[in-house]
Amino acid sequence: MGTQNPFASPNPVLEGKSLALNPRAFNISQILTWSANRSYRVYPVGESLYFTYLGKATGAGDAVAIQFGLAGMLFLWLSRRSATKKEAEKSVERDQLSPEDLLTEHKHNFKLDLVDIQEAAIEARAWTGGAYQQGRCNVTLKDNKKLAFEFATVEQMQKALEQLPTILGDRLQVRVEWDFKKKRYKKLKAA
Repeated sequence: MGTQNPFASPNPVLEGKSLALNPRAFNISQILTWSANRSYRVYPVGESLYFTYLGKATGAGDAVAIQFGLAGMLFLWLSRRSATKKEAEKSVERDQLSPEDLLTEHKHNFKLDLVDIQEAAIEARAWTGGAYQQGRCNVTLKDNKKLAFEFATVEQMQKALEQLPTILGDRLQVRVEWDFKKKRYKKLKAA
């Protein structure tokens, strides 16, 4: 009898929902310092993680939209809704193709071999992240390069928590637990 993933479906609302055609894939945004954050669809295949570019991450124009009061907030809400719908449509299209074939589709697509990952950690949302971030994933590569990612939705974080512990094993530290009252992930309490 195999071991059961302790992070599988802590949220009964998410149970049985397929986010697209590929149930193992999930979306994540790369946090960048000097350019706009990038949204990716991540495909865990064999000994690699394939990152396919979906577009700029939401949140870049929040501060500007807020300056315009109620009209700005309405515009922000409408643009977010449209972006989410377009991202879902792109994901469905891409899930029908091989991740290897998708690598050449855009210059920001990349493949991360698991042997290149020194350590990774999934953490609760940062206090600086705002309302549109549900959690973070920090990755340190063998060459000490650091990659920072964030999850926009609880569903995407759930998919990552189902996949990454099995793939990364001891290299992954999970520092979150499900908060049933707030219906989101929170920082894991020290034992």
